[in-house]
Amino acid sequence: MAAGLVAGLRHEEAARFAFLLATPIISRRGCSRCPISGRCADSGVGIGAAALAGVVAYASARFLLRYLRLGRLDPFAYYCAALGAAGLVFIH
Repeated sequence: MAAGLVAGLRHEEAARFAFLLATPIISRRGCSRCPISGRCADSGVGIGAAALAGVVAYASARFLLRYLRLGRLDPFAYYCAALGAAGLVFIH
């Protein structure tokens, strides 16, 4: 998102571009551990979890894009910074 903003894109365009770039990578990683491939002991639970994760990811991306039509990335940046700091404290 930051690279899109530096390139002169609006907030919503930068977020959409970032999500479009991330989609193939996330999909590939998800398919490499796909329950259908037989690597999971209970494939029904794995398929349900994958479906739920997909729905939540879609809803959160849609919410963020809708928010960016009116707002800015500042609250999202603060959220990321706080979550990153909490993660560092948890790891340490």
